Amino acid sequence: MKQAVAALMALVLVFLLPFGAPVFAAAVETENGFRFEIIETEEGSKLNVLSFTGTGDVVIPKTLGGIELSSENLTGSMFYYRSVTSFSVEEDNAAFCVQNGALCSKDGTKLIFCPPPLLRGVWFVPNGVQTIGAL
Repeated sequence: MKQAVAALMALVLVFLLPFGAPVFAAAVETENGFRFEIIETEEGSKLNVLSFTGTGDVVIPKTLGGIELSSENLTGSMFYYRSVTSFSVEEDNAAFCVQNGALCSKDGTKLIFCPPPLLRGVWFVPNGVQTIGAL
């Protein structure tokens, strides 16, 4: 019986664990309207932002769960259908800024999301934007 259980566990490990570093289970948390999980790997903690559940004026925090946000783990698509009206960014946020009302990367080269109310009239893409995400 012990051998059968050991063989079953070996199969589970082979098929369920991702290639590379093992990933340990993470609980889904909510903070400032963001649903996220912190995944512990051998390399350290990784932030995985799952969705945004708020509406209206959105404050982009510097961190979620103690881990800094980056443009890799926060995308414009999570703001679709959320009735976002404006953005602001917490002080000392190293990854994001607001330009012409739109959420942009800190260096201003990527427009991440533009709230729909801004697009009702004449709106200009901020200078320096090279990549446009969700509009």
